[in-house]
Order: sequence, then structure tokens, then C-alpha cells
Amino acid sequence: MKRTITLLYATALTGCIPLCAQRTANVNLDSETRYQKIDGFGGCGMNGQWADVYTQEQVDRLWGPGGMGYNIMRIRINPDESNWKSYVNAVKWAKAHGAIVFASPWTPPFRFKVGAEQTWGESSNHGHINTDSIDSYARWLERYRQFMEDQGAAIDILSVQNESDYDPEGYEGCLYTVDEMTRMVTALHQHLSPECKVMAPECFGWDSHKYNRELVKSAAMRNSIDIWGNHIYGVNDMTYVDYVRSLTKRPMWMTEYIFDEDKVGTWESACDFVESIDSCMRAGFSAYVYYNMINHMFGEGKGGGNASELSTFAYVLGHYARYATGMTRIKSSFSDKGKTPVNGSAYVSENGDTLSLFVLNRSSEPVKLKANLPFESRQVYAVLTNATRNRFVQDVSTQYAGTASPEIDLLGNAFYTLQFIRTEAETPEPSEPTVMEAYKKTTEVNPLNPYRFCADPTSVEYEGRLYVYGTNDQQEFDATGGLTSNTYGKIRSLVMMSTEDLVNWTYHGTIDMTAVCGQWLNASWAPSIVSREEADGKTHFYLYFSNSGGGVGVITSTSPLGPWTDPLGKNLISGSTPGLGLCSTPFDPGVVIDNDGTGWLAFGGGNPNAEGTELMPGNARIVRLGKDMISLDSDIMPIPAPYHFEANELNVMGGKLVYSYCTSWRERTNWPSYGGISEAPSACSICYMTTDTPLAPDSWTYKGEYFANPGTFGYPYGNNHSHLQKFSNAYYLLYHTQGLEQQMAINGGYRSIAMNRCTVVERSQRINAVTASPTGVMQLTAKRVNPFILQQAENLCTAAGVSAESYGKTGNTRITIPQSGGWTMVKGVMFGTEGIKKFTANLQGEGTLEIRLDDIETEPVATLDFSTPEATEVSVDCPTPITGSHDVYFLFTETRGEVKFDTWQFAGKGSDAITNTEMEDRTPVRYEYYHPNGMRLTEQPATGMYIRKTYYSDGSVKTDKKFSGQ
Repeated sequence: MKRTITLLYATALTGCIPLCAQRTANVNLDSETRYQKIDGFGGCGMNGQWADVYTQEQVDRLWGPGGMGYNIMRIRINPDESNWKSYVNAVKWAKAHGAIVFASPWTPPFRFKVGAEQTWGESSNHGHINTDSIDSYARWLERYRQFMEDQGAAIDILSVQNESDYDPEGYEGCLYTVDEMTRMVTALHQHLSPECKVMAPECFGWDSHKYNRELVKSAAMRNSIDIWGNHIYGVNDMTYVDYVRSLTKRPMWMTEYIFDEDKVGTWESACDFVESIDSCMRAGFSAYVYYNMINHMFGEGKGGGNASELSTFAYVLGHYARYATGMTRIKSSFSDKGKTPVNGSAYVSENGDTLSLFVLNRSSEPVKLKANLPFESRQVYAVLTNATRNRFVQDVSTQYAGTASPEIDLLGNAFYTLQFIRTEAETPEPSEPTVMEAYKKTTEVNPLNPYRFCADPTSVEYEGRLYVYGTNDQQEFDATGGLTSNTYGKIRSLVMMSTEDLVNWTYHGTIDMTAVCGQWLNASWAPSIVSREEADGKTHFYLYFSNSGGGVGVITSTSPLGPWTDPLGKNLISGSTPGLGLCSTPFDPGVVIDNDGTGWLAFGGGNPNAEGTELMPGNARIVRLGKDMISLDSDIMPIPAPYHFEANELNVMGGKLVYSYCTSWRERTNWPSYGGISEAPSACSICYMTTDTPLAPDSWTYKGEYFANPGTFGYPYGNNHSHLQKFSNAYYLLYHTQGLEQQMAINGGYRSIAMNRCTVVERSQRINAVTASPTGVMQLTAKRVNPFILQQAENLCTAAGVSAESYGKTGNTRITIPQSGGWTMVKGVMFGTEGIKKFTANLQGEGTLEIRLDDIETEPVATLDFSTPEATEVSVDCPTPITGSHDVYFLFTETRGEVKFDTWQFAGKGSDAITNTEMEDRTPVRYEYYHPNGMRLTEQPATGMYIRKTYYSDGSVKTDKKFSGQ
């Protein structure tokens, strides 16, 4: 089965390029004028000191199709035969991904040289090849090739010598005159297996043009060198590349270049790297092979190590590997009168239907680029890398398709690949399903939502479900097309989701805070929610939030999903609230109702106020709420929280208030051992304090840190905000990380909510340290998903290539699948022992829905073809017996346009199974009501969505999704 990482396609997380360009530029693209075919891109399968250091994960990240997709690996041939086994694993791993591997000797064995300086064993510096040993050395190289093949690590290309024209100081080398190189290549061709190609001369750079021009004069060399390889150190004249290619009709590869360590790790160096690659392509090279991959392609490009964090260098080279390999360079003429003009190169597929245009805009100002194409495009994709985005893909067909002269808006300081697909090109019928790869692994529970950014969690339990709310980072991401870092300034909505089993989460959409609050709202962040049953018999929900950094607002509802109302028409707390005192930023509310029914609100944060210190910033506040929960009923009092910064949170344990907060980033000095705790809290960590008299500042006891910054657990460092929740007799910590954007290769500060189990001793208010991890929590087995109850498609554990849209009443959404290969997965579905007979789904669109169990790679147990212009229930018989508990995958293949997926349900074979028979002339006998996830209710709910099970007089049963008032 084909697998396609979602990085290659526009997904629900993509947006559009901002229309902000001022300067204009043009590029004329002539596909009739064609140059060299591009063989590929890659680098060394060793470090800069020739050590065998690669792990399989690192090889997969660079050479794998789910990673950067490089297709060339270079390794060193050790002159000591006892060390030939080095790099075998790296080569095997790379070749498993289809990589081309070529091997270069830095020196022949000492015994085959003259004038050399022996260092150890067969290694040596300086000297020439001994012409009397050329034949023996050629046989030795063939023996090396055979050894590698026997290890399952076959070499595709064998180079005669690394830097054959350069005599280095301090490391291995061997000089070859043009005559010696000619003789060596001839001998190697005689003895080397015909399955292996010969590369030469791999000159150092300075005088490559002279050496190559001399070497190519020989007819024997023109016929015997299969691939001409050269380095580009100090090269200003690359005209020899096309000269040699034109005479030999053979490709020339750029086989080594490396940037200085002090020039790696910045955006400027990444731009230099783009220009290095592009200049080589424009000169006529068919491949670009970098040297120190392990150091410069991971992390910040200065040392390697973490295989999950690729550097900007890696993504730059990945642009070309993904979108130029196998294509042919065409003529591209740029015209730009700017001080720092845009430049690049262009490539076309063999059939001329796909064109890739690479453009670098090094200037800080945006540019409107008019691209004069050789055809009208049906689809257009923009792939962006800049200081905050790495190979970020957008489908921009809406803006730029349907014309041969699109005017494309480019950001400043940005590198783009623009891919155009011809209008007349037929969409090929897939020979087998293409499966998108999820950013959230199927074995993991975190983050809670696999396709949306959200942060600053809070939660409330209601009728057996846990409802979670958060800051809608996705709104900012969408507003900018994901092209800039998160400023939080565009966020004016809050996210809602819920769960019953803690692993499958139902996305309920967002609360439009502008619509609820009106003009007094600036931004909505960091919600905190409580609920209580009131005199009218209804449960009332009070949701407090940060109105940007200027205050705390509150909205209310009688349903956890809304509709929501604004009871005050203004902030509950603002900078002008009497008694506030010197509070730098009156935001980040934390609310709780104590055992006596009294509401408490903590808030405040920011840098130390005018009278504060780094140790005691002086911004934490607490106030008693009025009986109506929307007014203040006491003076506002300070909480003496050391190193306090933000993220206020309140809980009640053992009759005491527990106050949590996030510490600052500031250096820890003058720590006075609060409460006998000798160690100061770490930077941006969650700490807590307790009291039984909240309005008495001296009553608070500092208890220590219980949640370090997620950066200490392998996530990117960022702000920290958590919520402690008791649910189903256990405590859980909700928090956010930048794990989802980390998997998306983004570093813009977009956050995702996660949850882990937390050990709490209520009677002593002790909270044990919590570890952040993608593994998350275990499913509550008693609440596993019932497939025989109508299920919401948006209730899922993970997914790929999907999003969600509001549908129907408040709090309801449905899944959207923009293109073939998207899927969702529901974890832990309990089918029981009787088996199934039918599957029904509510679908809109055209395509095929495949149902797979436990692994996306397995064969489908049922396949449902559908073509429904309107949302319609479609069914299929299920011939495969299914019992027990399974993870259920819903894979959409061969779709035509966007598909909508609202609900699903299985019909069982057993007597207790719920069926979904068609309505006939029959009389309802009784009704049963359920929450969307299958929990039985005692009566029809007054608000929100629910499931109604109708029993008829003829013994049949029908299950429907309903909304209050229906």
C-alpha cells in the first residue's frame, strides 16, 4: 500500500498566502528549452570525522519517504579492510528507502601509493597513486564492492578518489594526475562489476574547471566515466559543468560541500544554502550531495543528536529532493528591480504536466511574483520554508489556478517551491489507496485533538462526560495561513471538546466570543469553567476568560455546549477594578466553587509590578465571587506566590483551596526555602500553594513544583498552562505542548492540549510530579465506545487529512475530508460477542469508505461506495465477523472533491443489538435518550444534541440524532 505523509499535501491545517505584496517581479518559464535531468539530492551516511554514527531513525528522517525524501547517500571507503563493515547499517537503511549509494575512498591503502606519509594501518596522507599498483587497486575496490553487496548493502556507484586534485594537511588524500586518473578509471572499468557505475574525478573545487577540461579531452574518459563528480569549494567558474556534459552526454553531480560551523543555524545561512543548491542546478549539476548531514541537518544544525528535530537546512534540501528529483530543469528568466532580487530555478516533469518553480526572496519586503507559465494550471501548491516554517504546504489553487499568468504573493525572507499542475492533465485513477500519515501516532493519546491547535485547558464534568475548553490557537493559525508565529492577538474564540473514555474526543466546535460579547472583547484566552445546579433545576455553567491582557470576562449557559450569553456586557475584572492594586496584567482566571458553595476567582500575572521583585512579582490575586457568580463579594487580596508569572488555577482538596500557577522564566536567586522546600522551582513550571483562609495572604503555604515545562520532556520550550481535574475517581492533569506543531515541522508557538494521569493525596493536598508524554492516559474500559449506538464521526482518537466544520445546532460538528487518503480512528470500540451484520454512515460527497480494524494497513472488513450530493445515510452489509474490542479506522479513498462524514453505526446480530430500520406505518411505544457517545440519560435533554432510540409496536427499533426542540 502507498503511504503519503500529509506534509506533501494541503490539509485542514493549511491556509492561504497573505495578500500583502508591494514590490513586483516576473519570471518567464520556457518548458521547450530543457537542460539536465535531476538525479537527486542527499549527503553523507557518516559524520564529519567519518564515524559510523547514524541511527535508523535518523536515516529514516533524512532518506525516508515520510521524512525529507533524500535519495542519494555517500560513504567513505576505509583503506583498512577490517573496517569495511562501517556504514553497512546506514547503507541498508537508506537502500530500503530506494536510495542511490556511492562510495568514495579518501585514500587508497598505503601499499598502493608513492610519496605518502603513513598514519596508522593502511591509512596515509599525501602522495600519489602508484601507477604500478593501479590494476591491484582496481581489484581491491571490486573486492570492497563485493563485500558490501554480501552484507546486503550494495554500492551503486564507486568513485575513484575523493578530491583527486587536492593534497590536504591533516587528513587522508591522494593526488592523481590527469594521466593517472585516466589509467585508474580504465582499470576500474575492467575489474568492477558492470552493475556498479564509475564516478570521477571528484575535484576539490579551486581548479576543477582546469582538471575537468583536461580530463574530458580523452575519448576513453568520455566513455568510461559514468557520472562526473566534483566539489565546489572556492569555485567561481562553473562553466565547465555544461562543457563536460555537452561532450560526454553524462550527468555531473556536486558531491561535496559544507558550510562553516559558525555559519550554520541561522536563517541567513539557510538562504545561503538555497543559493548554493540553486546555483549548482543552474550550472548544470544533476545532483547535490552535502557533507556533514548528521551535524547540520538535525536540531539547530550545530551538533545533531535529536532525530525528531530537523534543522532548516534539512528542509531546504528537502524542497529540492521532494519537488525536483526526476524532473528536468527548464529555462527560467527572472526580472526584479529590487535591491535584493528574487531568484530561483524551474523544473518540469517528463510529460510536461507538472512544473516546480523554486524561488528565494531574501529581502524583508513581500513580493508579488508574476509567473508566466507554459500552461494553465488545474492545481497550485505553495511550499514554504522561512524562519518559522519548514516545508509548509498550502493548496493555493483557489487563488492561482485557472490561468497561465498567476500573480503570486510571496512573503519577505522566505523560500518557496511553487508547484503547478496542468489543466488538461487527467487525474489518474489510483491503483491502490493512498493513505495519509497522521501527525499524532495511532499508539498515542496526546494531543487530544490531532488536527487543531488549542491551548490553556480548563474542564468540567457533566453527566458522566468531561468537557474541555481552551484557547483557539487554530484561529490565529488560520488567519495568517500559518505563515507567522502565534501572537494570540487574532484569537477571539474558545474551543470545546468532550470525552467519556478519555481517549476518544468529540470536537464540538468553537464559541464565537465576538458574537457573544460584542465590541468590548479584544481577545479571548485561557478559559476557566465551573458549574452548579441552581434553583430553576438546571445546571448553570460559568466560563471565565482572559480578555486579552486587559481583564477577565465571564459568559454563561445552561448547557456545556451553549448557547452562551454575556451577562455583564463588560469585564468582570479590569485594570480599573477597585482594590486591584499593582497588578501588572489582570488576566488568566482560575475559578472554583468550594465545599460550602462559595465561588473563588484567582487571576493576575506578568512581570514584577512597580513594588515587586523577581522572587515576589506581586501580581497574583484572589477574590470571593458573589452568589450570582458574576460579581465580586470581597476585597481583592494578593497571593504571595514565589516567581509567579501566569496560568492561575484553583481546586478544592481536603477542605482546602489549592492554588496552582506558572512560574516565570527569570533566573532563580535568593530562594528562601519556602515551606522547607530547599530547591527553587524550575523556569516556567507549574507550582502550587494551599490555604483554608484564601483572603489572608499569610495563610498560604507553598508546596512546590509538580509539573516542569514540557520542554524538559522533549517538546519545544514554551509557555505553560495546566488544569487539574478529578474524573471517574482519579486525577488528571490537562496541559498544553507544542507537540503537534513539532510533528508538523513548524515552530510558531502553536499549542495543543494533552492530558496525563496525576497522583494526588487529597487529605494532605499533595500533588506528585507529572510527566508530559505523547502516550497520555489509558482508556476507561467501562466506557469503551458502543458501535451499536449512533456515533458522531467527530468523536475520534487520531486522524490524518481531515478537519471539522459546524453542522446543525450549537455544539455539533462533522468531519470533512478534502481529498482521498484521509482517515479517522476510534480507539477501543467494543463489539461484544454476537458479531455485526450491517454498517451505516451519514455521508455527503462521492468516494469509497473502507472500514479497517486495528491497523490502517490491514485489509478492509467492509467497503462502502457512496455518491450522495446531500447528507444521506448509506449502508453496507458486513461479511466479516467482528467481535471483541478493536480500534476502528475509517479510510476514505477515490474521493471526488470534499467529503463530509457526520455519523456512523453498526447493526449487530444479537438480540440486544440496536437496529436502524426504515420508518413504516408503525407506532412508537417508548423512547430512550443517550448522550452522543452512548451514555443513557433519564429523560430528553432540554438543550444540545442527543441520540433518541425509538421502540415501535412491531418490535423494530430506530436510532436518530436529535437536537433539543425536535
